[in-house]
Amino acid sequence: MSKPTKKQNFRFLVTALLSVVVIFLFITFISSQDRLAGSHLRQIMLWESAQGETKLPLALPQTVGQTVEIRATLPELQFADCLIFRTENLAVSVSLDGQLLYSSTLPLAHRTLGDEWHMVPLPPEKSGKTVSITSTVLYTPGSNPVSAVYLGSQSDFLQNLLRNHLPSYMVSILLFLSGIAFLFSSRMIARRDLRVQIPWSFALLCATLGLWCAMQTEVPEILYGRTTFLHFITYSPLPFALALAFFFLRTLPAPKWLLAAYLWLGMVELLAWVVTIAGETFRFAAYVETLPQTRLALYALIVLFILQIPSLLKEFRTYFYMVLGFTCIAVMVIADIFSAYAGTYDYARNTRFGLLLMTVLIALQYGVRVRESVKRADEADLMRRLAYRDSLTGLHNRLALVRDQERLLAQGRSCVGIVQMDINNLKQVNDQFGHEQGDALILRAAKAIRTAFNDVGTCYRVGGDEFVALLTETDCEATYRECAEKLTKACEEQNENQTHLLSIALGFAMYNAEADEQFFDLVRIADMRMYERKREMKAQIEAEAQQPDMSEGSSGL
Repeated sequence: MSKPTKKQNFRFLVTALLSVVVIFLFITFISSQDRLAGSHLRQIMLWESAQGETKLPLALPQTVGQTVEIRATLPELQFADCLIFRTENLAVSVSLDGQLLYSSTLPLAHRTLGDEWHMVPLPPEKSGKTVSITSTVLYTPGSNPVSAVYLGSQSDFLQNLLRNHLPSYMVSILLFLSGIAFLFSSRMIARRDLRVQIPWSFALLCATLGLWCAMQTEVPEILYGRTTFLHFITYSPLPFALALAFFFLRTLPAPKWLLAAYLWLGMVELLAWVVTIAGETFRFAAYVETLPQTRLALYALIVLFILQIPSLLKEFRTYFYMVLGFTCIAVMVIADIFSAYAGTYDYARNTRFGLLLMTVLIALQYGVRVRESVKRADEADLMRRLAYRDSLTGLHNRLALVRDQERLLAQGRSCVGIVQMDINNLKQVNDQFGHEQGDALILRAAKAIRTAFNDVGTCYRVGGDEFVALLTETDCEATYRECAEKLTKACEEQNENQTHLLSIALGFAMYNAEADEQFFDLVRIADMRMYERKREMKAQIEAEAQQPDMSEGSSGL
């Protein structure tokens, strides 16, 4: 096993162990949330029903319209005590010794009543009387029994509820914000050369489930009351979330038939989401009446994902964090199923933490993949750039010259100046002093050429001692003359305190799109003019070397 593989396996093991520890801490923390804090809050534990002594929650009948009654003797009451309990899609009434004390409002047909907190004031003189709570089933499924009944002041209870559930609410909001962050980050890092991006479906799934989990904490209801908007968020997001889950799983490795099934089921769930909203709005099907279809879609999602697991395991190292995240959410969902049977109304009490952990792990998965993809893309970009650069001088090379010539022609430039350049006496320097000195001369030439031409064109090294500049200014000929003067001055500056003097021969030609001339013919013309100038400069140097020293000659007469 290679060292990188061992290192990766160690990271996998540490992540798995940390996930187990986090799940344990989450469940421990959640189990402590139901504790009552406050000297005036207490729970009524002993109840009687038609079946005799019973414990809450009671099993509700599965027929709409049937009722269940539970009774208990009130303990000693204190000032501002209320009878506090919660129901879901139940019509309830409270009586004291057979006298009606409170009755909930019945909803319209095909309207979801939803979760309700009932807080019924009890005068202290009612101590010892028999209180009875009658519940009537409105929908099946969708109606849940009274799971617990409390005594205490309304303010104490609300403070207790906020204190216990606010951390869960904050986790849900964090999950929602994570989804929004993923949605924007996928836009921010969207590069065409990246093969990995965070799917929009995953980002929206996190945001949607974050909102749904926040509603399950009861905190929004306490803070803002029972509004239509909160009611909508409580019940309508589930089909939409399932559609997003189908679309997200399509982005992972799977057989073609499974990808097609995800696509069709996702479209069906989107349609079901629209129907769910329309049914509640126009009163032909309440939210809770569509729950059976949502459950069937959830079961289909679970079965199809199980069939997808072998495809993920084939690329285990690539999708390890993702598989671990799915495992975490599965554990938490199972915990919530048992919690629901125990009578809790917070159907996401464990799921929200599992979702957050899954989100972190999947984000880590995509983070690793994006980092690797960015690294590969940057390496590929570097190789592309190096392919068009001269390794010694850093100027563009011959391949870049051909590319840029084609671009200029394609752009229909009206005027392009072509400057051919050649270093004088480079071969002699190489032969007499070595290639190290020759390379130093080439670098000095490249620096001088940059100084002269970079502001008005692009410079290229196309051979050992050959350079080219393409000028794209409007008045190419005037620009060339200015650049030639700059090059002469730059060479003089480069010759200061140098043993090997730098001189560069130039040849110029101008391409005019309106003239009947071929671009590459003008390149050859510029090359011929450069060699002609090179011969002139060489002849001038030889003439100066052969000219006799006048002072020496006169002294010999």
